[in-house]
Amino acid sequence: MWDSSLVLLALAGLVAGVANTVAGGGSLLTLPALMACGLPANAANATNRVGVLVQSLSASGVYAREKALDVRGTGWISLPTVVGALLGAQISVEMDEWWFRRVIALVMCGVLVSLFVQPKRWLESSTERNAFGRVAQTVLFFGVGLYAGFIQAGVGVLFLVALVWGRGKDLVEANGMKVLLVALLTIPALGLFLFQDLVWWKEGCACAVGQLFGGVVGARLTLSWGAGFVRWLLAIVVVVSVIHLFGWM
Repeated sequence: MWDSSLVLLALAGLVAGVANTVAGGGSLLTLPALMACGLPANAANATNRVGVLVQSLSASGVYAREKALDVRGTGWISLPTVVGALLGAQISVEMDEWWFRRVIALVMCGVLVSLFVQPKRWLESSTERNAFGRVAQTVLFFGVGLYAGFIQAGVGVLFLVALVWGRGKDLVEANGMKVLLVALLTIPALGLFLFQDLVWWKEGCACAVGQLFGGVVGARLTLSWGAGFVRWLLAIVVVVSVIHLFGWM
């Protein structure tokens, strides 16, 4: 007999997988869905990483097969990202999340403005525009990792900002690198949650089934429809994320 809650989790995972791969913010859907199925908040946060990992690996596979995954430089920027994530997870129990979420909401408001004030920066790749040096990029990706460890939801948006502004990628190129970085970031985090016995496998696998297909669909949409489509979807995701972070929904 089908468990209706697992079917709904798979559907939520499918939508979240597409959203996460194209832009970000899919966890704003899967986390509440997991908690609605009876998972405590910390278990939902841990269990959510199962689907995120599967979705990121499936999307990375599509980008790699289509030769749209640029791994050059990914190795060294993944290190500060992972370190930041581990630190963010550690300090999350001590910092006032109310203030942290609102600071990130204000940052995302800035992202929304930049999407329309300087649209070409998001739509065109340019190595000449890559004004951020290695030290600045290290700090930037450390900050994204810090956020990922603390809250995680919406981290795909911040990865796109870091890759577009810090490394001069357009949104299609940035998406390929983003999904790979999210996968690399999720592996140690999931391992830590497994060690703490916080992962609910039945619910996590239900989400993962949906996110597996969502990652493939999202990657193909990005490659087929291009940076312009990603920019508009990203704007929608940022608006929803800001509303969520301010506690208006």
